[in-house]
Parts: sequence; structure tokens; C-alpha cells
Amino acid sequence: MAKSSEPWSGRQQRQLSAISEFTTDIQHVAGKDNFVADCLSRAVAGSVHLGLDYATMAVDQNADAEVQAYRTAPTALLMEDVIFDTANATLLCDVSTGQPRPMVPAGWRRKVFDAIHGLSHPGVKASTKLVGAKFVWPGLRRDVRAWAAACVACQRAKVTRHTKAPLAPFKVPERRFDHVNVDLVGPLPPSRGYTYLLTMVDRTTRWPEVVPLSSTTSAEVARAFIMAWVARFGTPSDLSSDRGPQFTSELWTAVAEVLGVKVHRTTAYNPQSNGLCERFHRDMKAALRASLTNCDWADRLPWVMLGLRSAPKEDLQASSAELVYGQPLRVPGEFLPDATAQWSVASHRAVSRDIADAFVPIPTTHHGLPQSYVPKDLPSAKYVFIRHDGHRTPLRPPYDGPFRVLVGGSKNFVVDMGGRPERVAIDRLKPAHVDIGKPFQLAQPPRRGRPPAVASAPALPLALRPSPAKRSRYGRLIRPPLRLLLYTL
Repeated sequence: MAKSSEPWSGRQQRQLSAISEFTTDIQHVAGKDNFVADCLSRAVAGSVHLGLDYATMAVDQNADAEVQAYRTAPTALLMEDVIFDTANATLLCDVSTGQPRPMVPAGWRRKVFDAIHGLSHPGVKASTKLVGAKFVWPGLRRDVRAWAAACVACQRAKVTRHTKAPLAPFKVPERRFDHVNVDLVGPLPPSRGYTYLLTMVDRTTRWPEVVPLSSTTSAEVARAFIMAWVARFGTPSDLSSDRGPQFTSELWTAVAEVLGVKVHRTTAYNPQSNGLCERFHRDMKAALRASLTNCDWADRLPWVMLGLRSAPKEDLQASSAELVYGQPLRVPGEFLPDATAQWSVASHRAVSRDIADAFVPIPTTHHGLPQSYVPKDLPSAKYVFIRHDGHRTPLRPPYDGPFRVLVGGSKNFVVDMGGRPERVAIDRLKPAHVDIGKPFQLAQPPRRGRPPAVASAPALPLALRPSPAKRSRYGRLIRPPLRLLLYTL
């Protein structure tokens, strides 16, 4: 009872007991005597094994006259034979930088570049520095620059600068309602059973027509176009649309052929080609959003269309209604017209003809000065990459290709996509720099439709085929294992 307790807690006593089991005799063991632990303790993060056979490279150095000439050539390089393995094999290297850099023979240069550049696919400058820091050969910068620029994986995965061709003006027809642009809007919130809109805009007068639709089948769209446009303004000579399934269907093509209409389809992912409709959609949607108090946009659509048709346009110095009817439309809240004005059919016909004869088509104006950029080698490129403007997963390359160019142009290219000519906008293209000396494979377009049939497994021999399923008296399905079928009773 008189013994004093230790000045340590129970946890400290247990820790001291564990420490006392270790020895205090610490001795140093040199690395040459303990080479296994010494090698395992070295940091290897900074060293990269390139997978090159330096023994074979040394043999090729002795057979390469260009490499052997550097032993006596007066250059800034300091050439020495460096031992690189335990067999005292030597490799001709440059030691002027303090680190041995092997002189690479001609047959090994592309292998060295692929080994270093293939690690992370750096740019041209970074690849030149990486290769030049470890190897040397005459014309190294020129070769590395050309090979890095021709790397197909880099060109497919990297974006340097997007192509943006200058805007080209559309030819405005002199006759009204001779060229019409059509497009679809939706899906919209349901209103009166409608969820889509078919928009039609005349290229000459900018007169818009909008038809609500409950579905976007080819038959529904063709019926709406005939009832809303052809029945009012006659058959147009030309019709521009995008590549929606409604406008590329056999029914739409047959209707256009019967009416004698020449169909012009835009290129994929190029809304500028149908900019007349796209710009009208912007004004129409803004007007609907500003005037809606609920989701009944179908009730507000006629009033919005009245305002858009009556609004004067800066480039035309008139409204679409004036160019169609010869006079402005009367809108709600307008003062009553002068009752003393005399009107007759003959005078109105004469005035309308004078206005139509004096009408001069006015092209659309370009607002602002957008910067354009077209790579200088794109017009003469034989192979191109096509930007994938659809939905992309985070690690999907932004470009597809390379594809072979069939016909070039200032706004569109015709490329060979899996044996099928396809017209592509120049804004989606970039030239493909390929190494003619190294074979490459042209890209194939993504497969559409049903997946290919999977080859069926070979049939089992008759002796190995399982017998028909049997059930026990309790209804349980009896399935004997396949290995038991090898034995017969």
C-alpha cells in the first residue's frame, strides 16, 4: 500500500513496453552489400522505360555511315562511347549537355519518337524538347516537328482553332414567294393539343407563316405546308430546309417532285444555312415569352404573328405586310382610316402593279463584323477531320477522321464517308496532316440501324446436348450439370 504508482498512464506503459522489444543497435549497411533493398528504396517516378533495345541500336550504329562520320566531324557535339550494360557494350553518345544522348541511327529515329511522343502526346514544341533532351541525330527538330504535326491521335483529340469561314450572301429572287425557307420548332409545352410549330418564311418579302402541329410526321408536315403556303401563295420554285427526317423522307421528296419544287437541304450542324428561319424563331419565341401569362401559347400565337408581320424591317424599310399587300395592316388601337378616301378596283390594281414593278429585292444585312478564320492549307487539303457537333461524352475526341476529300469549296466540302459522298460545311473541318511514309487508316462513319448479327456458337455434339428439361413431381425444374452428361448409365 505504501508503493507509489508509476508516473505514466496505462497507455504510455503499453507503448513503452512495445518499444522496449526493439533493439537499439543501429548499423549502416552499404548499398552494394544490400542491393535488393537499395534498389527497392530508389525513387523511379522520374525514370521512364522507353522499351528500346540499346544493344541492337549499338550494332546499327556501327553499320550506319552517317553516325560513324560524327566521330571525327567538327561539330559542337562531344561524342564519346558510353558503356550502358554489364557486358561493357558501348553506345556512341553526345555528352556535351552533361547527360549521355545516344546518336540515333536512321532506322531507329521514328521508333524513338513514337516511344516518347506516345506517352502523353505533347505538342510540337514539347515533343522537340523531350526528344532532344534524351537523343540526338542530324535534323532532329525537323523530323520531330513533322511527325508531331502528322500524329493522327493528336489531331483527332486536340482543338487549336475552329474554322469559321466568312459569311456568303444569299441570292434574293426577284419574284415574291419564289423561294421559301421551312423549319420545325419544338417540342413546346402542350397547348390546345399542339406541341410543335411549322414555320415558313419567304426569302423576298420576309413574310412568315406559322402552323401549330400536334405531331411532326411527314404526312402532317406536308399537309400543313400545302394548306398554309401553297394554297395561299402558290407553288414556290425553290425550298430550303434542314436535314430533319420530315424533310428527307420519301413522302416529302415525292410531294416536292409533284409540285415541281427544287429542294435545297442544308449541311448538318450548320444553322446559318437556314438563317432566315432561325432568326425568325428568335423573334417569335421572344415575343411569346414576353406576352405569355400561362402555357396557352396557341392562343397568343395569332396576335404575335400580326405584330411580327406589321413590324417594319430596317433593311427593307417596310414591313412584310406592306410588301405583300401593298399597304400596312391595321392593328388594334389604330385610328380609323379617312372616310373621304376614294378607292376603286382599277386604281388599286394600277397602284399594286406600279409597286410590284418598282420593287427591288434587297439582300439580308450582316450585323457586326465577325472574325473569320480558314486554315491556309484547308482549301487544298486531301484529307480532313470533321468536328463532332453532336452530344459528346467527356473523353470522346472532338474530331472524327481522317476522311478523304472528293470536292473542295469555299463553303462546303464533299468528303468520302465510308464509300458515300457527304456534303459537310467548311466550319466543321480542319486539314489533316498525314505522314505519307507511314500507313494510316481512313475513318469510317458510325454505324446506323440494327447492330450486326452475332455469330452463333457452334452446335454441341449430340452426345453432349442436354436432354429436355424434366420436372419433379413437386414441379421443380431438374437441370443436370453438363459434366454429368458425359457419363451414361
